[in-house]
Amino acid sequence: MARGRSVWRYADLKNESILDNRYLVANLIASERDTPRVVDPEILGSIFDLQERVIEDILKSVQAQRAMEVAPRSTDPIQQTIATLLQNYLNHPDVNRREAIELIRTLNQPMFNVQLSALRKGYKAFQGHKDVKQLLSDIAELQPSTANANGTPDSSANLTPRNLRRNDLRLICVDVVSGG
Repeated sequence: MARGRSVWRYADLKNESILDNRYLVANLIASERDTPRVVDPEILGSIFDLQERVIEDILKSVQAQRAMEVAPRSTDPIQQTIATLLQNYLNHPDVNRREAIELIRTLNQPMFNVQLSALRKGYKAFQGHKDVKQLLSDIAELQPSTANANGTPDSSANLTPRNLRRNDLRLICVDVVSGG
C-alpha cells in the first residue's frame, strides 16, 4: 500500500490567508470532546471554494520548493581562494595533477557551513606550514560529503513530490473554527 504525505493547511477567512504550520493548525482545531459544535450553513457552503484555494496554495508551495532546488547556489570566497591556490600548484612535483583537478571541481560546488569551516581551518594551517599535500588531504576528506551539497538532490532526502498534480490531493478533514 502506497503511503502519501499529509499536508496540513488552514484557511483563515478573516485575514484571507492560508496557514501551513502543522503545529499551529493542530492547536487551532484542538478542543474538548464535549465542546459544542455549531454548523454555520454560510461557511459550509464555501468549503469547496476554500478547498480550491488551499489546493492552489499547496501546488504553488511545491512549485516554489522545486524552483529553490534548481536555483544555482553560490560558492564561498574561501573555496575560490583555495581553488586558485591549487591551480598554482598543478605543476608542483608533490601534487597529483588529476587529483588536484578533481578537488578544484569539488571546490566549485556549493558547500555546507561545516565544510566551509573545515576549509578555513585547513587553509589557515596551510598558510603556517605551506604543506600542500596536507591541504589536498583536508579537501579530499570533504569530497564525499559534498555529493549532496552540490545541488543534486539526494533521493532519500528529497521530500518534494516531483510531479504533484491537483488530482493527487484529497480533502481528508474539514473543521470550522470560529472565534467569538
